[in-house]
Amino acid sequence: MDAAEKSAAEISDAARQLPFMTPRRLVVVRRAEQLFRSRAAGEPEAEGAGADPGDALSNYLASPSPTTCLVLVGDKPDLRTRLGKALSRSAVVCELASPQDQQLASWLEEEARRLGKRLRPGAAELLVQYSGNALAAAAGELEKLVLFVGEGAEITESHVEQAVADRGGALVWAFTDAIKARDADLALAALDRYLGGFRRLDEALFPLLGMLRTEVRLMLTAKEAAVASKLRGRELVAKLMDVLGFKGRQSFRVEKALAGASRFSREELISALARLVEADRRLKSSAVPPRLLIDAWVWRFCGGKSASAGASTSRA
Repeated sequence: MDAAEKSAAEISDAARQLPFMTPRRLVVVRRAEQLFRSRAAGEPEAEGAGADPGDALSNYLASPSPTTCLVLVGDKPDLRTRLGKALSRSAVVCELASPQDQQLASWLEEEARRLGKRLRPGAAELLVQYSGNALAAAAGELEKLVLFVGEGAEITESHVEQAVADRGGALVWAFTDAIKARDADLALAALDRYLGGFRRLDEALFPLLGMLRTEVRLMLTAKEAAVASKLRGRELVAKLMDVLGFKGRQSFRVEKALAGASRFSREELISALARLVEADRRLKSSAVPPRLLIDAWVWRFCGGKSASAGASTSRA
């Protein structure tokens, strides 16, 4: 059931129905966050419901059916509401949050130790960049790396670059480089080639969104550091390397971030990060085609500009 289309009373009625030819009845409600929204001012109260959309369900939770398993799936339930308090008393509330980049890197290092290998911190960070904050994708790549190094005890940055390259690493960097150059046409062309190597879009888009967040945050950090320190050239690169904890050959990433940051305002970068978070949420919960969401983000971030064409265009 979809809480955006069904009322709490209808969901409660479905949960009260007896199972047929099975000992249990499973009722799964998607977009359950709709049930926590307060009734709009002036909106008439629905028959059999209280002041809030979830009241009928709160009443059900006071005496739930012993033969029904009711599962509510949604974003950020408000546990302060009547329904939220009823859930806290009568249900198990599970938060399935995506890990932050540093949390995922630490988890990968620990998982590598469990598998009998040492994953260098730099290799863990690089693997996170390839996988975004998608835990399943990162774990799968780590298992592949363990097999790739064989008897070797250590997984290095070089191993990651070699073993993960077949996921389109070069095309990903071509895509992010075009984003930094503010060239929407070039970015979307690279994206087309990258996505062509995947059978399912979600296998590629979630890691890609994570990588985009990393690159946009890097540009934002570079812009703010340049303004705060008033440094330029190699001194600014060295300062950023220290701030970010980068080593040696990673200086090229800092230089690209600085070049990209010069093409955007601080407000544009902050807004782009917020839209990436929204795109990630919509990919998980919306019926909008996934490719349409990422294309729209690219076109808006680049300002509809094509560096190669040198002019603004529109894209359907």
